Amino acid sequence: MIFGHQKIRQILQNQAKDGNLSHAYLFFGPEGIGKKMVALEFSRALLCLNGHDGRFCSECDSCRLFEAGIYPHTKQSYGVGAHPDFQFIGPETEETRKSSRTREIGISFIRQLIGWNKLKPILAPRKVAVIDDAQWLSVEAQNAFLKSLEEPAGSTVFILVAPSPGDLLETVVSRCRKIKFLPLGFEDFKKALGGLDAESARLSELHAIYSGKPGPAFLFAAPDGQKEFDRRRAEFLGMFRRDFANRYRFSEGLARDEKAVFEAVDLWRVLTRDLIFAKSGLSGALANRLLAPDIAKEAQNHQLEKLVRIFKLLGRLSFSLKETNLSPRLALDWVMTEL
Repeated sequence: MIFGHQKIRQILQNQAKDGNLSHAYLFFGPEGIGKKMVALEFSRALLCLNGHDGRFCSECDSCRLFEAGIYPHTKQSYGVGAHPDFQFIGPETEETRKSSRTREIGISFIRQLIGWNKLKPILAPRKVAVIDDAQWLSVEAQNAFLKSLEEPAGSTVFILVAPSPGDLLETVVSRCRKIKFLPLGFEDFKKALGGLDAESARLSELHAIYSGKPGPAFLFAAPDGQKEFDRRRAEFLGMFRRDFANRYRFSEGLARDEKAVFEAVDLWRVLTRDLIFAKSGLSGALANRLLAPDIAKEAQNHQLEKLVRIFKLLGRLSFSLKETNLSPRLALDWVMTEL
């Protein structure tokens, strides 16, 4: 189920209904806010055999094949689905992970997509291809993809999903209809996490910490997740008081889980921001509101300049970990030397 983005979804529905479609779209906005889910919903509507109103019917052969190929499976299984007229490519698909040591989407996948694009639809009225995390397309892959964007074959619709237009070559971006996604407001965020047993104060705090992105917040809204979240925050605040040997051992252990490193660096950055605010007398602006007394106490132990330096470092590392091949261990050790 998708929460929020009603205006965007209505626009896409109207375009599907009226046939006013672009051959290529770029869905962009912060990670974890539902861009991929909207892309899949739009794809299913475009492939539906009864989709005259811009929506999918869930009953036709196309809808059933789409659902069989996508929804029951994990993210790693998207690559080759059951629907012959749909393709999903991304750095986390099983095919990509098997062929590359990095998250890069190489030219071989684009060449396969180009070949598939030349074929006529088998079942649906058109074909649809989604490229998730398109920022991981290599420059070579993007350049190879240009001709398909410039001279679309038949009625194929391409949907690229990325954090920002700046993550792609301008020549690629200029050939796409751009759709900007914004973080969810609190009510939509609350609905997205509504199936979980979380107090309103906790949801409000998670909304502030994760800037309205339900994806990363979901794990920490359930009771078990709340305990783990509190442990991780206390762990970072306590890191300042550890000696370097202890920090080094912590870094060594955490670095074994790349996803955990990404999550930790992002959370640490928000906590450091709150330390800066508390140090500056702006406690009312804290994101970690339920932790306000601990943050105020810890902030007293540090110079403002040091906290600002750590905050900037964490920002650079967050970007580098997601957009380059920076070693997670190197990133963590770098932070530990600054605490």
